[in-house]
Amino acid sequence: MRVLIILILILFISIIKGQSKLVLQPVLEFKLHTNKTKQYSFYSNNLNWQVLPNNFIESNVINYGVKIGYLSKYISTYLGLVIDNNRLNNQIKIFENNTPIAFYSFDNTFRYLRITSQFEFFILGGDTVKKNKKLFSQLFMSIGGDLSIPIDKELKFNEKSIETLNHKFDVENFYGGPITKQIFMSIGLTYKVINRKNINIFNLGVNYLLTRRTFQGINSNVIITQTDLNNNVNIYFFNSSASLNGIYFTISRDIGI
Repeated sequence: MRVLIILILILFISIIKGQSKLVLQPVLEFKLHTNKTKQYSFYSNNLNWQVLPNNFIESNVINYGVKIGYLSKYISTYLGLVIDNNRLNNQIKIFENNTPIAFYSFDNTFRYLRITSQFEFFILGGDTVKKNKKLFSQLFMSIGGDLSIPIDKELKFNEKSIETLNHKFDVENFYGGPITKQIFMSIGLTYKVINRKNINIFNLGVNYLLTRRTFQGINSNVIITQTDLNNNVNIYFFNSSASLNGIYFTISRDIGI
């Protein structure tokens, strides 16, 4: 409570000093998140199976959005919309006598809309009041809360048939994105470059977004039916999911309105 009162007083003092403005902030984000599936292998029916998830997943789509911000000398607040992406990458390899005979790969991305709110407060840096420098840099700490709303809600399906000399593998994969809203908390740093006319040149940020529901990203349920030459049938199930938690690298700019 005491910290909140201090922050409110700092914001009030900044407004009184007249160093506040309203801005529009276009944002681009690059995201890193994790595959919740662990790598493992097993031996069954004379075959070696390997599950090889991509544990640290780079987003194959750049996030983009826009925010409206209110900036003062020491504190800034933003509210905006961002199109976010959740990716899952997984591989299943099958070996017979140490020879690879079948391979299945899954790589898909689902979108969701993120309503984002961010609160920044000044840590250190130059002061744009000084006129003897052309550029100044400032470092801000940021905290916030986001709400994600799924865009790609439908369950999807694909299938594949793989035939070898001794086996046939029928692969079915049911997969989908998050179907419920998620609440995130965020914490990070923002580095701002400003010219002597107090115009923002660009911002670089890094933020970590986390939610309590760590398994509500993309889910994949793979069913592989193995049939040998004697028509013996074995069925295997492979489940995997990607976390919505992630590290976000951002580039943005504050444009006065």
